[in-house]
Amino acid sequence: DTKNCYDPATGRFTPNIAGYYSIDWYIITSANGTGELLVTLNKNGTDIAWSTNVVNSNAHWNGIGGSAGMIYLNGTTDYITIKLTNNSGSVATVYSGSLSYFSAYLIR
Repeated sequence: DTKNCYDPATGRFTPNIAGYYSIDWYIITSANGTGELLVTLNKNGTDIAWSTNVVNSNAHWNGIGGSAGMIYLNGTTDYITIKLTNNSGSVATVYSGSLSYFSAYLIR
């Protein structure tokens, strides 16, 4: 984060340069739950892309990944967040190690 655009307190990525951004994410959860997990990419609080995975309590880890092509962000007020929701079943814990990630970079 060379431009200090990510705020870990809010989970928001707010770029300070207007343009089209490529956004990628991957969430790993532990196998302590079952059900359907939904990960959504939000722009200014509105869902614009999503991925789902049925959690298998027999698996070691469960992964949910996604990528959004080009998203225009105005460089001042537009922001991106990633939200994880458990739609059904028991709770699964997000693995916070290096296997879960979020990346965003300016395309043009």
